[in-house]
Amino acid sequence: MDQSESQSAATPRLPPEVVSLVLQELDYDLVSLSSFSLASKSSRDLTLPFLFHHLCLPDGKIFQRGSRLLVFDAPHIRPYVREVLIGRLITAPGSQFDAELQLEIDQKRLERFFLVLPGLKVLHCFLDSHLAIPLASVDSTLTILYIRGNVPPASELLRLLQSVAGTLRHLTLQYMSCDRNAVSSNDPSTGSMLALERLSLCRCRNLPFSPTTIQMPNLKTLSVDDCDESIFACVPPSLETLLIQVLSIYSTQSLPEDKLLCVNNVVIWCYPVKSLIQRMLSKLCIPSKIKRLEIVLLLDDDIVGSDGLGNLASMRDDGFEDYILSLHQIGSLERLIVTSELDTEGVRSEFPRLSSLDILDVHSGTSSLLSPPCRRLAKTRDGSWGWTSE
Repeated sequence: MDQSESQSAATPRLPPEVVSLVLQELDYDLVSLSSFSLASKSSRDLTLPFLFHHLCLPDGKIFQRGSRLLVFDAPHIRPYVREVLIGRLITAPGSQFDAELQLEIDQKRLERFFLVLPGLKVLHCFLDSHLAIPLASVDSTLTILYIRGNVPPASELLRLLQSVAGTLRHLTLQYMSCDRNAVSSNDPSTGSMLALERLSLCRCRNLPFSPTTIQMPNLKTLSVDDCDESIFACVPPSLETLLIQVLSIYSTQSLPEDKLLCVNNVVIWCYPVKSLIQRMLSKLCIPSKIKRLEIVLLLDDDIVGSDGLGNLASMRDDGFEDYILSLHQIGSLERLIVTSELDTEGVRSEFPRLSSLDILDVHSGTSSLLSPPCRRLAKTRDGSWGWTSE
């Protein structure tokens, strides 16, 4: 036995399960993981699930490299890929093909990419509208899907959701506008998305959602930001939490009385301005059914000035405290939560009657307490990709 072998034999080894827990604490720090993977073959094998857990492919050049790695050069890493971000521009850089042929090549490359990812769980897509997300052609295991950008054919969106209906738990659609005239009774029915628990919509218009095209019987949380009323037609009775931007009041029509949402929890991101909160609640919800209401104050000097507590006083003087007390007195509202970066005692002092009844909770921060943000991949301020929350 040589010296290196004797040293290796004398060195105590941790069980692989323990090493994996340690690697998990590195929080996908690629520099640290890469360094550890160079220590030995066993170290490399243990780091592979963390090194290739997520792939960021923001442009055509990087997408080509990633696709070639998975399809041809290193097929052994395919099972470890769990999360993928695909950027808007994945066409081949410097291509000399005509547009029609390039579209065919891009689409086939995308389909081949998805076919080799059997364990993919999370997908972020920022695709141009000319490319279809080819999940219908694979045995999808997705549980979380983010789509940003236009999908003009309503039928294409419905087919996409149909392909993930059995496994998808969280769905986020952003900046998506379907052609109202293209929505017809001939569009495919997505059917029942039994696994869907959370739906987030931001600046979406004319979505082809109706009780005949899509059902979400187990939906628990709905988040809407500057959207039209198309989604509310298929919101199920199972909905427990509604999250909404108060400025959406100007683009959201009032729902009919028999369509008002019956929810236990409401979270409203708002600027503390006058009676917008009461008006928003009366437009979308049955106020007497709400058990917990959270107000997340967005302090923007350009809108409300620098005196945040002064604006809270304006809300109180405008009847907000009386409104909350009236809901509490009829046996409805149990707790009001105010989340902000303001001084907590200062917030309490602006609502003395709520504080005295011990129905006011003040939370310091910018993230909702009732609906904590989801952790995901996103572009940071310095232009790189990393983990963030929404």
